Amino acid sequence: IGIVHFIDARKLTDVPFPFQFAQMVVIMLAFFSTLPVPLICAIGVRNAPKAGIYTFLIVFVFWSVHYIAVEIEHPFGEDANDLPLEVLNRRFN
Repeated sequence: IGIVHFIDARKLTDVPFPFQFAQMVVIMLAFFSTLPVPLICAIGVRNAPKAGIYTFLIVFVFWSVHYIAVEIEHPFGEDANDLPLEVLNRRFN
């Protein structure tokens, strides 16, 4: 069972995520954060402070999901949220 988990973990780093797709997602997020989402919130909600709050929440959630995906993309390393490789190595051996 140990080698199977090791090979599955190694697959995560061997398959690269397309750089063009990642850049397209960032550009789309920046575009939607500046024009469509605020415009739709301004049209749909008549109260200006509520429209601002809704816009902030929607944009914040989109960018949060993006940064979570970026963190998950590189699970190995020395960051606080990375996988504990030393513990996994001891467990496999």
